[in-house]
Amino acid sequence: MIAPRRFGMVLLLGLFLSAPAAFCNQAGQLPGSSVAPNIVERIDITGNYHFGDEEIKKQMVLEEKRWYHLFQKKRRITERLLQFEAASIDSFYHSQGYLKATSTVEAEPGSREDRVPLQVVIYEGPQTSIEEIKLIGDIGEFSDRVWKNFKTIMPGSPLDRTALRQVALGIKEIYADHGYPHAEVQVGVETSEDFRSATVAFSIDPGKLVHFGRLEIIGLDKTHDDVARREVTFKEGEIYRRRKIIDSQQYLYSTGLFSYVSLSPMEASPDPLRADMLLTVGERKSNYVNLKLGAGQDYERDLTFETSVAWGNRNIWRRGHRLSLSFSSGFQIIPDWDNYRNRFSVSYLWPWWILPRTPLSLDFTYEPGKLPLHRDYVYDDFSASFGLSRELHRVYFVGLTYQYEHIHVHDIPEDQQATFRAEEEIKVRRKLIVNLSKDSRSNIFTPSGGSLTNFSIEYVGGFLGGDIDLLKYEFSWARYNRWFLGGVLATRIKGSLVTEFGDTEVEEVPSEDRLFLGGAYTIRGYREATLGPVYTGANTDDSTLYGDPVGGKVLAVGNIEFRKNLFWRLGGQLFLDVGNLWYEAEHINLEDLRLTGGVGIVFFTPVGPLRFDYARRIITAGDSSGGRFHLSILYAF
Repeated sequence: MIAPRRFGMVLLLGLFLSAPAAFCNQAGQLPGSSVAPNIVERIDITGNYHFGDEEIKKQMVLEEKRWYHLFQKKRRITERLLQFEAASIDSFYHSQGYLKATSTVEAEPGSREDRVPLQVVIYEGPQTSIEEIKLIGDIGEFSDRVWKNFKTIMPGSPLDRTALRQVALGIKEIYADHGYPHAEVQVGVETSEDFRSATVAFSIDPGKLVHFGRLEIIGLDKTHDDVARREVTFKEGEIYRRRKIIDSQQYLYSTGLFSYVSLSPMEASPDPLRADMLLTVGERKSNYVNLKLGAGQDYERDLTFETSVAWGNRNIWRRGHRLSLSFSSGFQIIPDWDNYRNRFSVSYLWPWWILPRTPLSLDFTYEPGKLPLHRDYVYDDFSASFGLSRELHRVYFVGLTYQYEHIHVHDIPEDQQATFRAEEEIKVRRKLIVNLSKDSRSNIFTPSGGSLTNFSIEYVGGFLGGDIDLLKYEFSWARYNRWFLGGVLATRIKGSLVTEFGDTEVEEVPSEDRLFLGGAYTIRGYREATLGPVYTGANTDDSTLYGDPVGGKVLAVGNIEFRKNLFWRLGGQLFLDVGNLWYEAEHINLEDLRLTGGVGIVFFTPVGPLRFDYARRIITAGDSSGGRFHLSILYAF
């Protein structure tokens, strides 16, 4: 006889084991199958006369068995899922004007119990095309803006009811952006008897002109009320504009103070012609601590270990000012373990300095006891940076930065510091940098549209002081376009120039101020910073420099890349890189250009794409042939 306690345990175990099977049956498991199949053996399609099998399969979630399905979670094929597949195919046909199209997706017995072929049967029916578009109502001054919305549904194009709704929504947004948030747009469709053509009519009722009312804010605890209000781009009494609501939300997010922002009209307003607005925010924690560990690369060292710890407060005095304190260390790993750098940093950001949304950034860095490679002296390096930046118009930005540096060499009297620095080629740099940019990219990590343009001028020395007198110019332009097969065609051109003036005209430009080229982000197929002129002799201490990169003053790069998402979190790319580096402008020769090409695999992570590229040298201009692998984070541009 089984003890009551043991019997209860057996009963509970039996119920637990039987629960999944019961759940599967309730979820729509295919009838007549003891095990829910999860592998599609093949997909057979009939009735599709206007679209090929592959186009139909693209509309489906289920796929025929492929080797890469090892990386994907297997799906149970249920009746509900098959109905969803049929609805997806129907939706595709309806978007192409086949309003009467219907389809069925059924599973059949397969070669094994856990495998199943799918049978897709389609009735296409006639295709309906738009014959005429009518606008009904007084559209007045918005006529040109309204007609620009009809690019996707011009006469002769297939009738797509989803596209019609999108056009109607676009018209409503136009009116909402010009003071008519209650505008109504009705869409009427009249088809011919044979469903071959249709007349589409948009009826527009703009409603009454509305102005912004008062603003109420909910959720502020750590932040002053006026800090949130100053980011709102509209004032009470202004004409209602939807664009200003969107801009206000973006500005509020950009402060870094809020994890949640919602700005919308209040549901109940005493005056229907004045939209009272409600701003609801969720505040982030003011204090934070960051700890970072990882490998890196120093200018003089191939492999380093970097560690840093930082404390910060993003809402000083409840005014949105930011303060951060950090300490970082750098350790040489190869050939010997050595702590070659320690750095203390203080950063302060004043978000509105003199002008609205013109942040002033102050950065101070102190590096005590810096130990240069192959040198027998130690020095302290202090630097300060003062920067201003401003958004000119949504995608246009301008920045101005001044950088100050002071170096003190240990065990050298103050009156001999300048002489010693000159002998040891220790250069103090003081800079003024102007940067102009336009950034209309759809996404900063994986852009599929838009462009990024940067132009900067760096003035070093001169009236600023320091030991180096230089001008550096840099221009880059990158464009991203949707291309065939759903991929993205990315192109970039980049050029840089260094010119000397003052005392630097009669001296050699230090290597730290020269340009370098080659590697995962410029010309793949070459090691990092190895393109261009190289040393052909020995150093003053008899250490050989033969073949090491010299750097240059003129740089030109061109890249073209086709990017395509493949499956799961993997993507692929094909690319061509061209360019070179010259020491002087008079040395420029198009015959020196290097051309490389290759392929890459991309793994998409939450912090951006991780690339593994292989490039071959195509035009070497005298260099050795061959190729190189590159492992890097983010796209090359």
